[in-house]
Amino acid sequence: MLVKQQRIKEILDEIQRKRHRMIETAKTSGLTSDETIRQSQELDRLIYEYQCLFRCCTPKKETTGVTGRQLMLLWPRKRVSLGKS
Repeated sequence: MLVKQQRIKEILDEIQRKRHRMIETAKTSGLTSDETIRQSQELDRLIYEYQCLFRCCTPKKETTGVTGRQLMLLWPRKRVSLGKS
């Protein structure tokens, strides 16, 4: 059980870092840039892995997409503006 709790903490930390990188990339490259989309897909994969830990399932090696039932949004605590200030 301790290993699972440690992995949950690691994934949550990875999700926070990836979300921050994605937002920074979107600010510099745009929301639809290839790099922003790649960062978003990696974030989706981490969120899916996080969800699987609570459902006791094995994450799939490759996913073709995220369905409405698999989607969970994690919003940052502070407001982030993507516009130039």
